Formats: sequence, C-alpha cells, structure tokens
Amino acid sequence: MARALYVMSMEPESGKSIVSLGLMELLSRHVDRVGYFRPVVRASDTPDVSIELMRSQYHLAQTYEESFGVTTAQTRHVVGAADAEAIIATILGKFEEVSRQCEIVLVDGSDYQGASAAFEFEMNVSMAANLAAPVVVVSRAYDHRPDQISGALHAAHGALQDHDVPVVGYVINRVDSEKLADLKSEVADLGAPAWFLPEVPTMLLPTVGQVCDYLGAELLLGDQQNLERTVGAVLVAAMTVPNLLGRLVNDSLLIVPADRSDVLMAALAAKYSMAAPRVAGLVLTGGFDPDPHVFDFVKGFAGPQTPVMQVQGDTYDTVARLEDLRPEIEARDERKISLALGLFEAHVDTTELAKLVQVTESNVVTPLMFGNRLLRQARSAKQHVVLPEGDDDRILTAADRLLQREVCDLTILGRPDRIHDRAKSLGLHLEGANLIDPNTSPLREQFTEELYELRKHKGMTRDMAHDYAADVCIFGTMLVHNGLVGGMVSGANHTTADTIRPALQIIKTVPGVS
Repeated sequence: MARALYVMSMEPESGKSIVSLGLMELLSRHVDRVGYFRPVVRASDTPDVSIELMRSQYHLAQTYEESFGVTTAQTRHVVGAADAEAIIATILGKFEEVSRQCEIVLVDGSDYQGASAAFEFEMNVSMAANLAAPVVVVSRAYDHRPDQISGALHAAHGALQDHDVPVVGYVINRVDSEKLADLKSEVADLGAPAWFLPEVPTMLLPTVGQVCDYLGAELLLGDQQNLERTVGAVLVAAMTVPNLLGRLVNDSLLIVPADRSDVLMAALAAKYSMAAPRVAGLVLTGGFDPDPHVFDFVKGFAGPQTPVMQVQGDTYDTVARLEDLRPEIEARDERKISLALGLFEAHVDTTELAKLVQVTESNVVTPLMFGNRLLRQARSAKQHVVLPEGDDDRILTAADRLLQREVCDLTILGRPDRIHDRAKSLGLHLEGANLIDPNTSPLREQFTEELYELRKHKGMTRDMAHDYAADVCIFGTMLVHNGLVGGMVSGANHTTADTIRPALQIIKTVPGVS
C-alpha cells in the first residue's frame, strides 16, 4: 500500500483546499505517481469540487469513484462504535484500491458537513492512525482570538499523540497581520512547525461561473474564459445609468431586471472605456428575455463578451441567494489556482515540509514534475523577464498567472493603453507588470546610440538604428544587454529567427563560441 499524507482541518471553511492544493503541488514535484483521496464527500448530484480539481490539475489516472470513501449521507446513520468502525473499514478499503496505483496519496480529510463535528474529528484521527499517515493540521484565524486558535490546536495535538499519529506541521489561514506576533507566540510550543497564510480577500470571492452555477442561471452571452472572472462586488442596478456609473467598481456583478435595456447597453459598453471600471458580468432577473433589438445590438460588440446570465427569480431573491454562496477553488478557475499556489509557496517553507514528509525526488521525471520543478527554481531565484509580445492574448494570460504565483517580475512591451484595454476585456490583472511602449520610451534614444555603435561597421545608420530600436524583439534584447532585465521570452507570434537574430547581433556569444 502506498504511503499517505493526511491533511485535516479543525472546522468548516478553514481554507483547507488551499493547503491541499499546495501539498499536491509539492508532492507532484518530487514523486511520479501521486494520488488523491477523500474519506468523506458531500452527498450531491454533482461531483466533489476538490476531487475534480485535483484530477484535472495533476492529470490523475484514478476515476472519480475511486477517489472517495463514503458520502455524508452514509455518515449520518452512525449511531455507535460498531457503525463508526464499519464506516472506517469501508473508507480504508476504498483507499487501498486507489493506493495500488500510487507511490504516495494525499488524503484530504472531511469538511465537517456530515455527521457531528466530534465524530468527524475522531474519524479523521482514526483514519490517519490506520493509514500510518503523518498529518498536516489546518486551522483558520479569522473570527478567532489567538488563544482560541492555540487551545484548539493544542487539543488536536494531544488527540493525535494519543493515537500515535505524527504531526508534520500546522497551517493557519486568514491571519491578520496585526495578530501575527501574538499568534506565533501562542503556538510556539506545539512541537511542530507552524506556517501562517495571510488574509487574501480575492480567495473569498466567487467567479462569474460559480455565480452562474449557483443560481442555476442560463448563460445568454459570454464564453468559458469570461466565466473565470472574479466577482469583486455585487451591485443592484436599479438606478439610472449616470448614477450607476458613479457607483461601479472593478469587477462588479450587476443584478438588473431584464427590461433595463439602458443598463444592459452601458454595462456591456464599459469595456471600451479606459475611465470605466471592469464589469464582471450581469444577471438579468424577472424570468423574461431582454429586448431582442437591444440584445442583437450588444452581441455585435467586438472582443470577448461580458457574461450575461438570466434567472427566473426577482432581483431581491437573487441578491439574497448570493449572500449564501461560499466559493470553492474549481478546476476551471486557473487564476484562483495560481493565486492559491502562490500564497502557499510564499508562506510555507516547502523545502522543510518536503523533508518532514520524507519525500525524496524520483529518478523519473514526468512533464508535470518538470514543469513544477521549473516553477520552483524560478521562484527561488526570482528574476526580471521581458515579454515583447504584449499584443498576444496568450502572453497576457500567462503573465497574469505568473504574477499571481510570484514566479518572476515582468516587463511587457506594447502600448500600455492597448494592453490595459485587452487585460480588462479578458478579466486579467496586470497591475504588477511594468508596461513599456518602445516607440515612446525614453530608453529608445539610448538604445539607438548603442545599436549604431554596435552595428555601424555593418552599414547601419543612426536613422536605421532609431527604427530598429522600436522593434519589440530588439528593444527587449537591449533591455537584457543593458542588464535592465534578466532575460527575454519570445516566439508566440515571432519566428525563431526574429527572436534569436537580435541576441546574436547585440549580446553575441561567449568568446570562443561560434
């Protein structure tokens, strides 16, 4: 049977999914065959979100049915020790099936949404003991005092010790920076490392797609990429357009009656205005269709479409329902996955954690392992990279993901207004990138003189050098040549020759190398 690593939380909404994702990333970096298993999942017609996330993100060979033990419906029938033992035996049997395919399995404990909290805690401890699995304990700091968190973690530590279950470490989520010092002092004697993840409000926000699914809405306009946008605020758009525009904030989700054609047109046109905040999407209420003439008109807008959804309920009921939405990290939400991994890797010592879990790197290197190791190396020696192809959506999307994971610092070449406009249309956040237009940059004159001196023996004039300096590949190469950035990545819409020739002409090879 494969080795297991168990992650268990102390209460609902602990942020355990962030920790589980970070642990899977760590394990997949070192081990060829990694598995994922949940002892208990919610009884539901839809698949468990965490299982589908891990199966998709890490290309797991296991089926959905192989990935969990029992449902919450089965745990509700537990009335005594015999029933509890039968449930645990069932879970262990399912675990053994999936473990045959793996070298190590991350076991993601229950979410405290089935039987009593006391039973679920005891079940998690018992499962870890029966699997001989070391445990990572997850708690949340939000809405708790440092002494309360400390008391709960010390109690968990004692219960795990009583069952001879080793604790790898503790991860405390949603930590207020002002309480961090007190919290560290309170948990200093736990006997295992404690890591602290700060409160990141974006992690608590739903995506447009999650809103659509939760409301059971019909998508009238928009595609999958637009559904990944994060909802920053929910606004009821019952006022006139001038008043609405004054209240918009970035990534607003507008709840609006379907007969408000003026609001529909203004919201969908906002993406064309540099002055207007981003609109994440619209939910049309009332159960009737928008005016067909107006809707045909807005469907003709160029570029990625702002999602428009339709629900049967009225505006008040729709807003009330959204208050109960508790978003989870889903397989389709690449941006939030990147943000979660960046948060974990920035605040957890993964090198120490790997040693504590006793994970050694495999001699086999799969494509997934290679990619994960590459990202780890990039983060550990953080560099400044220039991306000259700021007019390519793929480059902008990749830049957004890299910034979320804090992999490197970025400079993107192109007209800043166009890059901002495109990022706004795509729902990307590139505020952390340095944007430079080679045509207007003060560096163009400096690079012109340098190019002229480097290439005048080949017949280059100053006018030619001035034109060359505005070329994005040449400008990017000059940034590298002058040590202003550490490297350049290009080739999405430039040929290999266009990318390599400036490097050979300007930076040149090491002396003695052809």
